[in-house]
Amino acid sequence: MTNPQKFIAPYTELKRSLRNAFISYLDDDNDADVRISSENATSKNAKRFINSFPSTLPMPEICIEEDGEVSFDWMNGKGRHVSVSVGPGPYLRYAALINGDSYHARELLTENFSSTIHLYISKILPK
Repeated sequence: MTNPQKFIAPYTELKRSLRNAFISYLDDDNDADVRISSENATSKNAKRFINSFPSTLPMPEICIEEDGEVSFDWMNGKGRHVSVSVGPGPYLRYAALINGDSYHARELLTENFSSTIHLYISKILPK
């Protein structure tokens, strides 16, 4: 029988990281025009992205950008980086740098984790 905690823990840890990033952002003296709360569209979209996150991938670093978007970053040394940005709109944006080749696009944010983003993250993981 599979341990359900094994699958629940990544989501819990990601949500905790997201909450801590929000708190850190709010504690900094950021631009008063940028409002971040757990109830705004960016926060809801970030949680939606987290809920789609497959347990087979390593957890990203999470930060709040100066424009108020949430950034999810996977890094593995120089020249190996995938970044996904989630904002208030219906799209997420991603960029990948893999051994000198760069890729970027936007996709509709859905309940399913993007197969393209999954592929790029898989390419930067250690073999």
